[in-house]
Amino acid sequence: MNYLKVLPLTIFPFFSAGVVLGGAANADFECKAKSGDITLTGDIPGDFAEFNLVLRDGKAEENFSDQKERIYVIENFSHGVFSFVVDRKEETPVQIYAIPDTIKAKQIPNGMNATFDAVLQLAPIPGYSGPISYNATLHDVEMGCKYHYSI
Repeated sequence: MNYLKVLPLTIFPFFSAGVVLGGAANADFECKAKSGDITLTGDIPGDFAEFNLVLRDGKAEENFSDQKERIYVIENFSHGVFSFVVDRKEETPVQIYAIPDTIKAKQIPNGMNATFDAVLQLAPIPGYSGPISYNATLHDVEMGCKYHYSI
């Protein structure tokens, strides 16, 4: 067998994959409550399924990632749509949505910047341990958010 003819065929997929992955990224996401110390920050899927988010309330924090949870993102800034849900199996999910009229999105070279007001519709209280109940969750928290995606 002539290995010099086969070698380019075996290494080409690795080089082409590197080119594709070299121009890929997730989106940076940052929200702060309009009143209070609640923040939700991290990275959400842009080109990859991986994500890492941290919810803080000034006293404690709760981490969410693709290691334990799933995230579902719906985003179309040109139509005033942005929301996501972090599915936490048997635990309180994280649900947030943008208020459409507040979305200000700007296409940038190789990406997008956006700011908007959002409602953190449902989330666990960071640091809380105990039975899941209405009083053990954050709900309808008004937030100001920033979104940045660039490859």
